[in-house]
Amino acid sequence: MAISRHRLIEILHFTGMSMLVISVLAGRITLSRILPVNDALGRIEVAEYLLFAALLIAGGLVVAGQIRIRFSARTIIVLSAVLFFLLSVIGIDAFAHRSVDMLLLDEIGRVLLTVAALFLFLNSDHRFNQILAIIVAVGLTITVGDFVGWRLQRLQLITGLSTSRINLFVLGAAITLYIGTNRAIWLAAILISIFTLFSGSMKISMVAAAAATCILVFTLLSAYRFLDTAKISSAILAGIVLSVITGDINNTLSRVEVVNLAASSAMISSIATADIDPEAAAKCQGTQAPLYCMNPFLIISDSTERLRLFAHAITLIKTAPLLGSGPNAFQLSLWYKTSDQSSLNVYVYPHNLLLDIGVTHGLVGMACLLILLSVCLVIILSTFAETLASVGLLVAAASSFVAALTGGDFYDSRYIYICAMLAAFGAFKSVETAAARH
Repeated sequence: MAISRHRLIEILHFTGMSMLVISVLAGRITLSRILPVNDALGRIEVAEYLLFAALLIAGGLVVAGQIRIRFSARTIIVLSAVLFFLLSVIGIDAFAHRSVDMLLLDEIGRVLLTVAALFLFLNSDHRFNQILAIIVAVGLTITVGDFVGWRLQRLQLITGLSTSRINLFVLGAAITLYIGTNRAIWLAAILISIFTLFSGSMKISMVAAAAATCILVFTLLSAYRFLDTAKISSAILAGIVLSVITGDINNTLSRVEVVNLAASSAMISSIATADIDPEAAAKCQGTQAPLYCMNPFLIISDSTERLRLFAHAITLIKTAPLLGSGPNAFQLSLWYKTSDQSSLNVYVYPHNLLLDIGVTHGLVGMACLLILLSVCLVIILSTFAETLASVGLLVAAASSFVAALTGGDFYDSRYIYICAMLAAFGAFKSVETAAARH
């Protein structure tokens, strides 16, 4: 039986949006880990292939007249802000007379192409609903599959270890799609419980989850939705109980130490001035920044590891404050000594979005990044006057930013800019109305 033209267009739309969502949710898995391809093509990430395919489909639908591009001031501002940051990085490297940071350009370029693809696909209220539903379905499938595969077989499927960010983004998409209905809060409660159970052992997950749930609870309270707040709070409590049972709560507390600015400042100072254990000092000789290599007074690796990275990043920024030290400037070798063994880890970025840009492109680069982040925040907040549904996107974006302060690079913070583009589309009233009818 022949497929009608309308049906074919719908299939292409759905396929393109699904590829885009999977490329956003997928981790840094190269093609060679899935297929027997060992050449240059095998070293390219699967997510990049999927993003390219989604753009091809979107471009074909535009040429065929099947996508009606909807321009708005918000969408253009988001695209322009990401492009501005891309050009700023190129300009800083050119002014400093050094080679362009191709790795960072690749990360920014992928984010720019992703929000551009969203700009093309979000051409109607129906598509907006559809892409949010795909995010929820694909996100939960990947999350559960990755969790089961890792716990049972020690296999990482497609996400690497970025399950926490995926769950927070899925949570934000679900709230945006279903806010205004009774089942919405139950869905959010279930997602929060699943998140806390499945992602509790991730290094950054619980701190980011705390930011997400606080925003959600305070927003619901401000709208006098007390019963909904009680449901969400019960889910948070259930998740915390599960974390205590599994021992993951200790990981959470160590991450809170890292994002506590006052405590972090004091601990960084102690790292720089503490005496190094003689055995560790011998092993640290010849490594970069040996003062940060081993500290006998700070033994919680989950927190002190990050603090050592932050301290070294701050030192590098001081050496080239305005324009930074350029690509590949950050390299820190850390020896870890336990009761029965010692091991060496080499880190090539500080695991903090702002400090990462500060090391490579200085305070000027950090200022440009802060402009981009501020634009995204303003775009999301500007939609609050239209509907409470936008709180979901604020939850996802804010928690992604918190996660970026203790782990990840520019591309790992992509959910911030994607949430801004989703908010910029401004279809929330239609979403809320459509959800209420169901």
